[in-house]
Amino acid sequence: MNAYERGDYFTMLLYYGALLGGIGLVGFGGLWTLGILFPVGFGREAKTTIERILSSKVISRIEKRYQGGLTDLRRLGFEEHCYYWEITGPFSLISSFLVFLIMCSKNEIIKIRSPLRISTGYPLLNLPYQGTFATVYAFEIQFLTLFTDGTTLITGNDDRTPSFVDENFQVYRQGESQTVEAAWHQHQIRVEAFKDEGKQEKENNNFSDYVDIVTKVETILLANNIFQSTEWWGSGMAG
Repeated sequence: MNAYERGDYFTMLLYYGALLGGIGLVGFGGLWTLGILFPVGFGREAKTTIERILSSKVISRIEKRYQGGLTDLRRLGFEEHCYYWEITGPFSLISSFLVFLIMCSKNEIIKIRSPLRISTGYPLLNLPYQGTFATVYAFEIQFLTLFTDGTTLITGNDDRTPSFVDENFQVYRQGESQTVEAAWHQHQIRVEAFKDEGKQEKENNNFSDYVDIVTKVETILLANNIFQSTEWWGSGMAG
């Protein structure tokens, strides 16, 4: 093969490589657009699944990733309850691909499941003999208290958390940029205010109680057209 033929062969490879790459980008772009226009079936409106983590290796990675938040919560008296996967709906990797890239850049504990579902690992803590959970995310810590009448009170230490009051589900969520200690103090004040109204904390919560909270919150956000992951990750993160 002479120099011209070698050059022509190389040009042909570049051409077909670019052509195939372009087709791939257009195809992925089309799927991503479908995921935005028709979120049902592309993960954004499918129910999130919560699954307990049993692998000691994964737990060790989560503890290392969230060491700072775990230390803050232990100082407040919280103890590890369990570790869990938060699994988004089918094909959510397509509709939330940019979110996925940001999560990867922040060293989130991620696992991709079939069909193209994003699983993210988090720690779940609780306050012994009381009705309060605490969760640690990349940019925020949340306190969640359950009451015997089904009321759920949530306080986060980041103002990017969508705040809302839903009387139907009796969920009250508030987010404000503040320290973990300040958020916990504010949460306790809110809990006492509810107790003054005659509500009682639900003691000895279990994992299924937390799953119920996640389900209620997601239902509220979707009903109000608020996509939590986009709201949070799209505005940037701390951590």
